[in-house]
Amino acid sequence: LKPSSDQTNKELLQQVEELYRGERTSVPEQDSRVAELYQSWLESIGEEKARQLLHTQYHAVEKNTNGLSIKW
Repeated sequence: LKPSSDQTNKELLQQVEELYRGERTSVPEQDSRVAELYQSWLESIGEEKARQLLHTQYHAVEKNTNGLSIKW
């Protein structure tokens, strides 16, 4: 973020912190908008489509180093 021409860095920081503190926290499972999204776009919670689009799978990546791949 960059402050506007009539604003200092400190003023911008204060403004951002106030906005951040003003946000209320919520549990996604209890949010009606999240439930509506699941029903309309992802069919239902726990469906395969939701799993494919919203969940990540990790796997180890082997480091391939040999004398030919090193940049000198």
